[in-house]
Amino acid sequence: MKTHKTYTFLQSCDWRQKISVILKRLEKNVKVAFEKLGFGAQWIGGAGKTDVLVRAAGNSMTTYSVAIDAKSTLSGNVTDNLVDFDTLEEHRRKHKADFSAVVGGGFQNERLIKRAIEHNVVLIDIDTLETLIRNHLEVPIQVTSYKKLFESPGIANVKCLEEEREKITRYGNLLHAVMDCLVAEREDEVTGGILQERDIYRSLRMNESFSAAPNIDEISAMLQFLASPLIGCVEKSKEGYLAVGTLDDAAQKFDFYSRMCRNSK
Repeated sequence: MKTHKTYTFLQSCDWRQKISVILKRLEKNVKVAFEKLGFGAQWIGGAGKTDVLVRAAGNSMTTYSVAIDAKSTLSGNVTDNLVDFDTLEEHRRKHKADFSAVVGGGFQNERLIKRAIEHNVVLIDIDTLETLIRNHLEVPIQVTSYKKLFESPGIANVKCLEEEREKITRYGNLLHAVMDCLVAEREDEVTGGILQERDIYRSLRMNESFSAAPNIDEISAMLQFLASPLIGCVEKSKEGYLAVGTLDDAAQKFDFYSRMCRNSK
């Protein structure tokens, strides 16, 4: 019913009103999208102001902010005559933002892309924004890592975030592999289930889950993490490490901590 009412309204108003309705909806969706990526986001809008201001939480060395303008057209494609780069710079300075970006349906105009590069503005189309969200839900990276996206003007390059995603994926695979290794050894009568870093390294060096075998330092760091009171799935002794829990135990604790983080907001 709501969709039908919106469609009826759009049919009855002139094109300026149509664009206004679409643009307002786009601005709000942009705010929500960046919140899903971990940013603090503020919908501002209005004459002489940026549409959405987003900030990455961090310390004085890692925090940054982005002034975002949303551009919507009936055709979906944003052309160079719709973007005023001087105004974008004014918005950035007014809000003391570190970067400027434009979000729109699509950016295929070569002159627009060239001018965006010249003015240090990042162009993010809707498909790219959806890709960023899907990737983040699959492999969540730190919000400060998205700074790389805004440091390269022109068409937003999602591939610049692959290294960070691969690192997080590697940690996840390592957690799973180390716990599997310890749990499989738990019933062994000779070792008593106790393994050292080198024992685990020998077990994992041919594991196909890793493009490069985990090194001793990585394995040691993961064992210390699993043995910490926060997780408690591994016990450390003078002889080495012993599994005292399972991956399900770890998952339940992660879920609990996740809920507590959300409840604190």
